[in-house]
Amino acid sequence: MAVTTLHLIQTFVHSIDEDIKRYQQLLDLLQQQRMLYFKFDEHTLSSIVSQQMVIIEQLSRSASERSQCIRKLGLPSNEQSVYRIFNALPSRFKTQVREQWSLLKLLVKECQQMNQSNGQSSAALYELINQIKHPVQYTYEECLFY
Repeated sequence: MAVTTLHLIQTFVHSIDEDIKRYQQLLDLLQQQRMLYFKFDEHTLSSIVSQQMVIIEQLSRSASERSQCIRKLGLPSNEQSVYRIFNALPSRFKTQVREQWSLLKLLVKECQQMNQSNGQSSAALYELINQIKHPVQYTYEECLFY
């Protein structure tokens, strides 16, 4: 039983470090994506989005594994349980793991904000292209002369 508990905690903690790396990669790709909207580089943009999807799938699996670890430890899947796990760690690891968890949460937030910003840029770009391809036939100014 103790070996299983130790293994679950190790798996949980290790996944945090791995996800930090993944979120850093995702943030870099999101920043590249933002620049590509302004360069109108559709081919590279498509490649970047494909890379993002792979990372997002990995992050989703990792988060599910962390939730499974928590449940297998007999804890509810919530933030309090995460800190209970951290408190069970030897003191020499607690601070480092807490800092990693804080960094992970920060990276998640940064990626969400960048993704939202990219979504707005994408929508604006789509509208611009749509207006160029399908210009409005009549404007208010033209209507005044009829």
